[in-house]
Amino acid sequence: MDRGFPIAGREGPLRLTLASHPGQALTLEGDFCCPFPPPVCCCFACWSGVRLGDEHRAMQVFYKPYNGQLERTEACKEMRIHNKWAKWEPNNEVISFACGCFDCVTRESWTLYSDGTIHSKYHPELVLGARDKDGKLILVRQEDRRRQLVFKEVLAMEKIPGRINVRG
Repeated sequence: MDRGFPIAGREGPLRLTLASHPGQALTLEGDFCCPFPPPVCCCFACWSGVRLGDEHRAMQVFYKPYNGQLERTEACKEMRIHNKWAKWEPNNEVISFACGCFDCVTRESWTLYSDGTIHSKYHPELVLGARDKDGKLILVRQEDRRRQLVFKEVLAMEKIPGRINVRG
């Protein structure tokens, strides 16, 4: 079974519309922030659930190939696609999250693949997928073709002439 291979990708904006689910995209449930108490005036943690929704409401992230982060720059903080509670197992929820001024690189690093999937950088057997009952963003095994998500713009990156790709 061909799971594709890692591609270099390009730094920049990426709309999370889906080839695997025509007309749908990853969308946000709404941002929540818990601020530090006074006199500190900065956010402590901000998060949003992520789920399947209409492609006209597609979330956009900024992809950073050098560290694999998918960052939301329009949020109150630089929120990133984040593996909730660092559970590296199928069905674990993936959210948009920022914790103070700290990056959680091992929970927030992703690799784009030639088949349009997005894999965990440190656990490449796990890809972004959708939960059956509510469409929430979760981790699924790369073999789980029914629930894995295939992203249009990631597929398009693979087809750019002259692009140098990295085979794993």
